[in-house]
Amino acid sequence: MTTSTHVSAVAAAAAMQGVLNALAAHASPARVDVFGGVQPAPGAAGAGPLVCATVLQQPPGAVDVDGGLVLAVPSSGAIVFAAVTPTWARLFDGAGAWYLDFKARVSTTPDDPDDPAVLVVVAPVLEVGALVRIVAGSVVVTG
Repeated sequence: MTTSTHVSAVAAAAAMQGVLNALAAHASPARVDVFGGVQPAPGAAGAGPLVCATVLQQPPGAVDVDGGLVLAVPSSGAIVFAAVTPTWARLFDGAGAWYLDFKARVSTTPDDPDDPAVLVVVAPVLEVGALVRIVAGSVVVTG
């Protein structure tokens, strides 16, 4: 059975703080893998080519004033593994457990104001072996 759920801003912020606390509890850093292609169902096996990956800083992020989780992506960048357009990303904890999937894009692609990307790969062109910067937005619980 599916029901409609509405979440208060306070509850949404608490949920994101819980995610942040769980990510920070591991000795190994959390990571984000960025993929091209069609995003699979939540938690399903990754689909599409792996564009790039990065480990998060410690702590792995913060909860912003709007209750969103802002990931602490290092400024050092990530190496491109596949020269395809990034479309989605997956967040893992330090033990490799799946946490969240979210929309991603390359900086040269316009964002959808109704469904903005959480993660942006900053590069004029994606070439295998190139170093790119990843910018994270805010992961927000809505409802």
